Amino acid sequence: MSHHSDDFDPEMTASLKEALQMAGPDSEVFEKINSFEKEIEEKLGPTGKFPDGKLTKHDDGEIAFAVFNKEGKVIIDFNSPVHWLGMEPKQAVELGNLLIKHGREAAGR
Repeated sequence: MSHHSDDFDPEMTASLKEALQMAGPDSEVFEKINSFEKEIEEKLGPTGKFPDGKLTKHDDGEIAFAVFNKEGKVIIDFNSPVHWLGMEPKQAVELGNLLIKHGREAAGR
């Protein structure tokens, strides 16, 4: 990966909001997203749940994350330090599709 951080970056959350501004700062959609910014941040990261049990003794359970693009880069925001990530095959395909989608958008295709 060419970019990584283990600290929360408010600039990345701001980038998500900037992408939504295309609807216009006076739009109802932008206002709703702006008012729920804190709620969105709180939804990212470890959930404390283990819907598929524990994979290893060091498994910290389910983690929610966001995938988006900013300034020609594809961003995966975990809102938490992450050493490894495990998922079901269907989830891996969905993540791959999201990465392809945002990669194409970031490349302007």
